[in-house]
Amino acid sequence: MDILGELNERQKEAVQTPAGPLLILAGPGSGKTRVIAHRIAWLLSQGTAASRILAVTFTNKAAEEMRGRVHRLIENWKLSRVAGFREAEKIENCFIGTFHAFGAEILRRDGFKIGLPRRFLIYDEDDRSSLVKELCRAENIPAEFSPAAFLAAISRLKNEMQSPASARRREAAGESLSGFFGELVSRLLPRYEAMLLERGAVDFDDLLTKPLLLFTQHPETLEAWSERFDHILVDEYQDTNPSQYALIKLLTKENKNLTVVGDDWQAIYAWRQADFRNMLKFEHDFPEAKIVFLEENYRSTRTILAAAQAVIKENRFRTEKTLFTRNGAGEPLEVFLLEDEREEAAAVAEVTRRFLQDGWRRGDMAVLFRTNAQSRALEEAMLTSNIPYRMVGGLKFYQRKEIKDLLAYLRLALNPKDAASFLRVVNVPPRGIGKAALAKNGPALEKFQNLLEEFRTRAENLPLAKLLQTIILKTRYEAYLRDKTERGEERWENVQELLGVVEKFDELPAPEGSERFLQEVALLAEADEVETEKDVVNLMTLHASKGLEFPIVFITGAEEGLLPHARSLARDRELEEERRLCYVGMTRAKERLVFFLARRRSLFGETKRNPVSRFLQAIPQEYIRVGNRAALPEIQLL
Repeated sequence: MDILGELNERQKEAVQTPAGPLLILAGPGSGKTRVIAHRIAWLLSQGTAASRILAVTFTNKAAEEMRGRVHRLIENWKLSRVAGFREAEKIENCFIGTFHAFGAEILRRDGFKIGLPRRFLIYDEDDRSSLVKELCRAENIPAEFSPAAFLAAISRLKNEMQSPASARRREAAGESLSGFFGELVSRLLPRYEAMLLERGAVDFDDLLTKPLLLFTQHPETLEAWSERFDHILVDEYQDTNPSQYALIKLLTKENKNLTVVGDDWQAIYAWRQADFRNMLKFEHDFPEAKIVFLEENYRSTRTILAAAQAVIKENRFRTEKTLFTRNGAGEPLEVFLLEDEREEAAAVAEVTRRFLQDGWRRGDMAVLFRTNAQSRALEEAMLTSNIPYRMVGGLKFYQRKEIKDLLAYLRLALNPKDAASFLRVVNVPPRGIGKAALAKNGPALEKFQNLLEEFRTRAENLPLAKLLQTIILKTRYEAYLRDKTERGEERWENVQELLGVVEKFDELPAPEGSERFLQEVALLAEADEVETEKDVVNLMTLHASKGLEFPIVFITGAEEGLLPHARSLARDRELEEERRLCYVGMTRAKERLVFFLARRRSLFGETKRNPVSRFLQAIPQEYIRVGNRAALPEIQLL
């Protein structure tokens, strides 16, 4: 078998580039993973030792897929040759893994030079959270201080390679590291680092930043690691953050055999400190770089690809590419305009049924949405319509922590003997009631029990929505959730969505409305647990869809304020990221792409009438078919 046999001419060019810096700009569905695997196999076939190749990815799944492809390629190539290929049998010596795995490998070997024990621990999120809580108690930090916000802040600082002081000087960081919070971060960060060191541990971010520290303080160690590899390959280069970028730059300072693969049009992780500009400045970093464009799309129809390109071409900061496909034109995109999010969800279920009747499988379909809060109406519509589904890359709405916390408070307001709910929220938000305080039955616990008694009294006469708002206010749950992180804001949006859901139960007298609501939630949860089928409709956020493909894709909430998100409208850079996110969602579709939007939507606690998304308006009319008559007047205005 010829290693190059399955490749097109551009792919062969990328695979066979012998040495030097190489930038592969790969559009969606262009065979990016195939090219990386074939390039590694080709290098091995040309005599490069497996141990002299480093390939870094962003996920363990991607690394495993790449490793498997390379192994199969080499095994098949060996079988087609008279002479054996000894190096292929040592394929495990080729380092194919994530940035963090590579950083851990460096620190295992040489971390002792910067004071790390050889058997250091790697703290996960739960470990870090416990450490920060302990630190806050030791430093007498107020209970309302959010450990999650602190952890997010230090993660950002580490990945951007900044000190708290330098970050506070930057205008872009002013909001998240200003005032008292910024002072706390400056004060606690050195102690946090010291506690990690005392315990012989590093956190996840240290797996990137400590190798940089090691290489800076010990140039001979950098030289040794640089000389270890003849070729370095980086997948999804547009997603590198400053510390990952700096690590690659150091390793290729002398040996410039660097291959990077990616697509700046699909850069959607700025909130993880990823900087797509690393891709745009590759030519500046390596003036002698060779650039290969992979522009042939093997995934989507011509119509879907043309529509997606019409959207992304609105972005100013991007490389120029002209994608094409030899696939057929396919069907036009469909657009459904509904009255509200309930009708939208019902329409999604109905269109799903239509495709099923036409012979498609449930697993062929993906329903994408911008925010997790949107999933609630979609999940309920799927359950009501008896359509099996799964949430990909996330929890179902009523299983999310913030929702379960508030449901526990509601249950306690109706049933004071609910021990499980009591234990869940007795210290949520934190109020100084740990195991010891529970055993002593002290003043903090007495204060909490008085609060629960107040909720029980109010539950007898307050409508459900008002009762829930009272619980949120009295427990200061909003301040607890909204901890100045993206995740905190998203959790608060989910709470606002819950407040919108419970309004329909206000028509019932108290406490019947609360009882009926909790019963309905319990039945939904029971239905979720019964479902075990694998052939199910896939529900996921647009972010979670990255790297996946489906014959049929539904994109919901195609409205201004949602896609693009309201938070992005004031800044061009954030708006361009939203556009890239829409582009990623559109290019997941192989054969059919359907948009859904609502005239008005109750989301985040308020009902709004949102205009049609500017992204949908950018698609030429020739590619669109109106899916329902109600949409016709609006769509004609696009």
